[in-house]
Amino acid sequence: MYKEFLKTIENNNLIKNGDRVLVGLSGGADSVYLLRALLAIKEEHNLSISAAHINHGIRETAKRDEDFVKDLCDKFSVPLFIDHINMNDIAKKYKITSEEAGRKARYNFFNSIENIDKIALAHNLDDNAETILFRIIRGTGIQGLTGIPINRDKIIRPILNTKRIEIIEELKALNQEYMVDETNLSNDYTRNKIRNLLIPYIEEEFNNKFKDALIRLKDNSIDSLEIINNIKFDFEIDKSLPVENLLNLSKPERFLVYRKYLEKYHSNIDLSQIHFEAIDSLIYLENNSGVDLAGGLRFERHNDELSILKDTYKKCIILKDTFLKMGINKTDFGTFYVSSEEIEDSFSLPKHFLDNLKVRSRKPGDKFKPKGLNGSKKLKDFFNDIKVSPYKRDFVPILLFNDKIIYVVPYRKAEFEETNEKIWIRWEKNERND
Repeated sequence: MYKEFLKTIENNNLIKNGDRVLVGLSGGADSVYLLRALLAIKEEHNLSISAAHINHGIRETAKRDEDFVKDLCDKFSVPLFIDHINMNDIAKKYKITSEEAGRKARYNFFNSIENIDKIALAHNLDDNAETILFRIIRGTGIQGLTGIPINRDKIIRPILNTKRIEIIEELKALNQEYMVDETNLSNDYTRNKIRNLLIPYIEEEFNNKFKDALIRLKDNSIDSLEIINNIKFDFEIDKSLPVENLLNLSKPERFLVYRKYLEKYHSNIDLSQIHFEAIDSLIYLENNSGVDLAGGLRFERHNDELSILKDTYKKCIILKDTFLKMGINKTDFGTFYVSSEEIEDSFSLPKHFLDNLKVRSRKPGDKFKPKGLNGSKKLKDFFNDIKVSPYKRDFVPILLFNDKIIYVVPYRKAEFEETNEKIWIRWEKNERND
C-alpha cells in the first residue's frame, strides 16, 4: 500500500519530521488517496495535516463534493478550510480561461492559509504524461518536456509517480469512497480529449505503454536541461536584456537566455517555440516595438534592450499611496527615513511639505516642472529622456506636496521655493525598484 508514494517522498525529501502539511482536497480519487496516504505516515513523521477545498461554483454537484469533503475530514479529525468562488466570473473579469481562473484561485487560496510548511497537491503520473503530450501538441521546448515539477517552493506532489489505476485499486482495497467530477468525462476540453480519446487511441494502435514512454522522455529532458542550465554567458541575465549582447549569440543560445529570463522574473508562464520566435524577432526591429504573449505578458524593445512589460503589474500588484511622517515610513516603494536633522545619503525638502507629503505611483497625464529646466514636462517624456525602462516606471516613487509633484525619486526634483527650515529624507529602495 502507498508504494510509489513512499518512494517518491523518500527519494525527493518532500516531507520533514514535524511538517505542517495542507492537502488540496477536491474530493476526487487522487486527492482522497493523497490524504489517506499522508494520514498513514502522520504519526511516524509527526505531521500536522489539514485540508483545503474550493467550491468553484459552476457544477450542480459542487455542494455534494463539499459535503463529502467535510464528512471525510470530520471522520479523520482533519482541520478543513473552504473557499467559495465562481471561476467563470473570475475568467471574464481577467479575460482568461475558466481553467486558468480556477488554477489561480486555488493557488491563491492555498497560499493564503497561514502556518503551513508544505502544500500537497494530488497530481499523478497520468496527469504528468497528459501534460507533456499537451505541451508537445502546442509546440513546447525542452523545458515543457520536463512535465509537472515534483516540488516548488511550498508545493509538493507526493503521488506524481503513482499511476491512476493504482490509486483506484488501492482506494477499493481501503473501501474508501470518492467523488467523480463529471466534467472530466466530457470531451469539451482539450485536456479531456487527450485523456479520454487521444492517449487510449495511441495505446491501442501504437504503444500500450505510451504513458511510460512520455515519462521516460520527461526524465531524459530533466537530465538534458540540467546540462543546458550550466551553460554560462558573458553577461548577467538582468531585468532587461541588451540587444547588443543577444546579437552576439546563436539563436539556440538566445532562446536559452529568454527562458532563463522568464524563469527568473516570471516563473509561472509556459511559452511555446512560437512565442520564443516572437521575442527573438524584436532584436531585429526598432525601439518601442513589442510582442504580446500569453497570460497578459508583453515583451518590448526599449533603449536597445528587451524587457517584460506586464499589464498584470497593475492588476496583481496594487501600490498604495502613503503619507510620509517623521520617522520610519515603510511603503510599497521602499522605506523613507524622515528626520529633522541631516542624515547620510539623504535629500532635503522644506519642512512644511511634511504637512501633506505623499508618495504614490505614476498616473496617466502626470506632469511636473523639473528643476533647472524651463516649463513643465510630461512624466512619460521625462522617463523617456532619462531612459527609464518601461518595466520600472510603475515602481518609481513620486513625491507630492498638496498633490503637486515635487520629486521623481531619485531622478529629479521639481522647481519649488526653498526654505531655511528643512527635513531630510533617506530612501532605501526595495527589489521592485531595481
